[in-house]
Formats: sequence, structure tokens, C-alpha cells
Amino acid sequence: MEAQLVALINLTAELAKLKALQGLTPQTTLAEGEGLALLAPYRDSAILAFKLSGKTAWERHPGGEASVQVVEGTVILNMVTDDAPPQSFEVGAGMMAIVPKGVWHRAHFLDGTTLISVTPGQTEYVPLDVDDPRTV
Repeated sequence: MEAQLVALINLTAELAKLKALQGLTPQTTLAEGEGLALLAPYRDSAILAFKLSGKTAWERHPGGEASVQVVEGTVILNMVTDDAPPQSFEVGAGMMAIVPKGVWHRAHFLDGTTLISVTPGQTEYVPLDVDDPRTV
């Protein structure tokens, strides 16, 4: 049997390296180094760290669930499930949210929110500031 390496990530050090990205919009393209850091690959996903203010594009992951853990600050998660109207959830420091597979969602980061997410590789986007991505 081949030996496997254990991945150890110093979250305190990695989060300290993040330069906060202010004014995020649904059209902003995130690049590693400003507001985003790839911490490690994980199965068919990526473990990411974010330090942002603003609003993301709508996205969904047909290949799996996403998780969001807020380290500092607050994020408002908007989600659209089935035929129901969009719902908003406030997720604060010390809280975690699981976004079900295939559910449209976006995040509104308040005041430089820092979070860690596990995000599946396959992602669809609607890079518009609309209340419901199903209308596009």
C-alpha cells in the first residue's frame, strides 16, 4: 500500500495572508491573492478561503453540495430551491451552512467577511444582479 501524506493547513496563517477585496459585484472575477485563497483540493472540490465585501454572482453546483463556514463577520446567503421564492439566511461568525446540490445561491458579504468554503469543481453562474436566477 502506498503511503499518503496528511494535509495540514494553518488556517490562522492562511487567513492572515488574505488581502480583503472590497466592492465585490456579480461581475467581479475572483483571482487568487486578492480576497481568495485556494487552501487545498478536496475530492472533486476545493477548500477556499475568502475575505470579501460585496455580492457574488448566482451559482449552483450540479456535482455536489457546498459548505460555507463563517470565521469573521456576516454573510447573507440567498438560495432558490425548486419552485419556491428566493430565501435569505444570515450566517454569522462561528456558523456553517450547507448548500444542497444543484441549488442556486449567492452571497452578500458584509463588512469584510472571512469564510472558508468547500466548493465543488463543476459550477454554473449567472453573473447578473437579479433577485432570482431562474428569470434569466
